[in-house]
Amino acid sequence: MCANGWSPQQIAGRMRLERHPICVSYETIYKFAYSADGQAIKLWRHLPERRARRRPRHARRRHGRRFSPELNQ
Repeated sequence: MCANGWSPQQIAGRMRLERHPICVSYETIYKFAYSADGQAIKLWRHLPERRARRRPRHARRRHGRRFSPELNQ
């Protein structure tokens, strides 16, 4: 759970549980938070990871050199 409130997964689940007339998925909440409108009001600050840009779901992280140059000789 986010320190400032609920995560998008919790919000979507609660809406489903309470049978709210509007049902959205957590992915829709994330998409809006990172859209131009969401960026304008800085909604990303309220998300659990607080990133200004969203990292692709299965993106590989960049790693530096795994082995020192001395070992490659």
